[in-house]
Amino acid sequence: MPVQPEGRFHYLPVPDRMLDCELYLTSLGWIAYPPGSEYPSGSHPKEYDFNWESGRRLSDFALVWLSQGNGEAELAKGEVGPFTPGMAILLSPGHWHRYRPDPISGWTENWICMNGEHLHRLRIRGFLPSGNNQLEANGIPDWQFAFQKLLKEVLGSPESNQPLWGAQALQILHQATSRTGSSVMENPGDPLVHRALRLIRQQAHRPLSVDRLAGLLSTSRRTLERHFSQTHTRSPQEEILHVRLTRASRMLGDPEIPIKEIAYACGFSSPKLMNHHFGRILGKSPGALRRELVQRQMALGR
Repeated sequence: MPVQPEGRFHYLPVPDRMLDCELYLTSLGWIAYPPGSEYPSGSHPKEYDFNWESGRRLSDFALVWLSQGNGEAELAKGEVGPFTPGMAILLSPGHWHRYRPDPISGWTENWICMNGEHLHRLRIRGFLPSGNNQLEANGIPDWQFAFQKLLKEVLGSPESNQPLWGAQALQILHQATSRTGSSVMENPGDPLVHRALRLIRQQAHRPLSVDRLAGLLSTSRRTLERHFSQTHTRSPQEEILHVRLTRASRMLGDPEIPIKEIAYACGFSSPKLMNHHFGRILGKSPGALRRELVQRQMALGR
């Protein structure tokens, strides 16, 4: 007789009032699959169940990690890689994936699923990665202890879904994804350029000029520009503008934010100046880009 998996998990009800919160928990739990056990167990709702042959596309954001055992994961077709303790994966809505344990070792998998309009806005603005991503969990970080606490609360009230749980799940998600190095600095071999890139990302929303940047770094403008020309693909001025345009492009995905507010929030001295740079560099106006982003979201059913 095959050995049966065991675990604790719950799929939460999502009433209309939770949808209005724009951030809510949908599922969390863990299952231990002994060596040779059937995978997956078949104890999940149809929209979450899957098999290796067909894979799966979720409608939720899902964070999945292992605490024991080994296996493999394919986060994009044709890209199979190992899935081991110390690793975690972030799955995005609508993106195909599949994973399975090694039948010799089995594994213990843990997961947390969540959804809501707020998460989609965070992804558009770059606070969450796009697509499926592999994360480095590095042992047992704090967010896994937070997960255990949240699971205990949810299992204690299985008929409800609390807005606070969505906020706690989001905190766990941010703590996990912060380990991906999403704000990767280019050219870390040049300390001056590395520090400059970090400052630009921290201060681009303010009236930041190349002269002011050089002053903050206790160097001259000429020295700063020379280091950038030797090791970076953009000049300091171009990097400041690049960061501002990137942030504005993300914010334009939310049609509720006025374009004028986006201009000032991203460090442009006026909406007219932002329009000028969009046309010169991107070849389109902020309004045109917003229409494209909104149409794309509608096509994806968001």
